Amino acid sequence: MEFDAASRKTYNQEIVRFFKRKEVWVLTWLGWAFALAVLFGMAVCFFTFAHVFLSVNAPVEANVIVVEGWLPDYAMKEAVQEFNEKGYEYIVAAGGPMPLGQLVSGYTTFASIAGATLQKLHIPKDRLIEAPGAMTYRNRTFESAKAVKTRLRELGISVRGLNVVSEGPHARRTRLVYRKVFGKGTSVGILSVISRDYDAQRWWGSSEGAKTTLSEGLGWFFENLISVRR
Repeated sequence: MEFDAASRKTYNQEIVRFFKRKEVWVLTWLGWAFALAVLFGMAVCFFTFAHVFLSVNAPVEANVIVVEGWLPDYAMKEAVQEFNEKGYEYIVAAGGPMPLGQLVSGYTTFASIAGATLQKLHIPKDRLIEAPGAMTYRNRTFESAKAVKTRLRELGISVRGLNVVSEGPHARRTRLVYRKVFGKGTSVGILSVISRDYDAQRWWGSSEGAKTTLSEGLGWFFENLISVRR
């Protein structure tokens, strides 16, 4: 179909109604070089400081120490050493149901197997508290923290300060969650045990280090911005 000049002009005017000409600025080679340098610097800072930032170690004056039940044996030993050296009144084993191994081990929760481990490491029974968390597929740390708070309240224990033992980059999110659960009236600190599963200074060099650091970083981010209320 052919258009005459008048028809073409009318057609072009209809099209122009939906568009307008606009000046666009684009980066020069110098601008691209600067942008790439900034991105490279951000990447270097991330790989250098991300693991250190997440693996915060900041204990407070406390009379109660909490051990996350999923921690490996070497972390349990460090928790016991901290308990003995700093004069805590109570040590709490926290954690929800175990996803596997119940039929073989006889322990149904991380709290119970951690409690047995702590007894094996010579923690007196009268100073050991087990606080099993509720069954959940998400927010496990949050449920554990709630169980710890509930159990301490049931026993009538006055918490003057609370330190939680965690591992590596899980530490910062753990402290944040416990602070939310216990509220501003309770001082909450954190003790981060260095993981032996990978080199913490070169965490990006192993699949375990990369997976743990990146997932915990995202977890801490969402805990701050999204999971303010549950």
